Amino acid sequence: MMLLNADYKKLDYIQKKLEMIREVKLFFTCFGRYDVVVFLEAESYEKIKNVSSEISGTYGCLGSETLIEG
Repeated sequence: MMLLNADYKKLDYIQKKLEMIREVKLFFTCFGRYDVVVFLEAESYEKIKNVSSEISGTYGCLGSETLIEG
């Protein structure tokens, strides 16, 4: 799971980017400390790291935190 801080003016762009990433299974916006919650599923920690880096580097993403179960 990833928790994103985002520029609210760029949420549409971030949403389109997340829709194109195969490992993203579900995402939604929320209120509070974070702006977007993203659920990822991948075959390895290395792949999660790569996808997490890709999402963190998305235009409009101001910060992120990745939580891994397993």
